Amino acid sequence: MVREQTWRRRKYEAKVDPTVSELRVDAYGAKMKDLHRSITSTLVAHEEAVKTEILEPAGVATSEIPFYLNAMREFCKTSRNWTSTTRNNKCYSILCAYRDKGLRVNLLYKLAMHCGCYPAGYEYY
Repeated sequence: MVREQTWRRRKYEAKVDPTVSELRVDAYGAKMKDLHRSITSTLVAHEEAVKTEILEPAGVATSEIPFYLNAMREFCKTSRNWTSTTRNNKCYSILCAYRDKGLRVNLLYKLAMHCGCYPAGYEYY
């Protein structure tokens, strides 16, 4: 059931109130920094490895590398947030989306495998 509009408006105004936002950042700030630091360090390690081990040996142009890295970030995010068949199906949809943008399927599959995804339907190694 939908709540009354005035109640929803008051809740929204309280949520975006600067003092409430400040209290939330103060309460969770250290955790947010630690989480950001850990995810960033993991992604940087993945990006460097992918760039030197997969993309550069395959002869990918430097102008195309950011697109492959974006795909790799999505694969890694999916592998962190999902498990088993759901993860593989999500990775397959990401692979298809980047394939449709013109990226090479065999390289996308290698990027997915690097992050722990195994998209169903493709067996390129």
